[in-house]
Amino acid sequence: MRKEIDLRDREFVQASRFTRKRAARAVLAAAATGLLLLCYCWSQYYLEAMRRELAELKAANQRLAEQVKPLEQMEKEIKLLEAKAAREREIRESTAPYSRYLRLIEAAAPDTVIVEAISITDYRQLTVNGRGSSMHLIAGYHQALSRLAFISDPPVSSIDLAPDQSYRFVIKAALENGGASIDVEKR
Repeated sequence: MRKEIDLRDREFVQASRFTRKRAARAVLAAAATGLLLLCYCWSQYYLEAMRRELAELKAANQRLAEQVKPLEQMEKEIKLLEAKAAREREIRESTAPYSRYLRLIEAAAPDTVIVEAISITDYRQLTVNGRGSSMHLIAGYHQALSRLAFISDPPVSSIDLAPDQSYRFVIKAALENGGASIDVEKR
């Protein structure tokens, strides 16, 4: 068997190993530094791209905000108009039944009986003021009112002879059904 004998001295061998380690460390440090530099450059490029995109998004957001302002104003106007329409509908619904009452009360009057005023209180108290040319026509009007389903027992409160030889009358009665439904005649 053959053996090789290393004739180099021990310090030289140790120095060469140390030199190789140092070179490897230097290459590794240079590679790490290069990698860090590459990462830094890439991050700066990425940050710049993000800044540009952020600026574009802010500009787009600004444009959209300007476009939304008229729409928000329109939405407020629509809500206001809807509230007004609801209020008008509520007023119409609260007055519509009475207008039907009034038309029926007026329609029940014969041609020579003139209905001058009709009033309905919150307590559903009806008052009809009018004048007629004869007591017989006023009595007929009274009977026509008593046939209406929404009026209960309409007594004639007063009849007076006016200076023009016409009779002035006042009929007071209570309204039935609270205005929920109106039948023209009682059954």
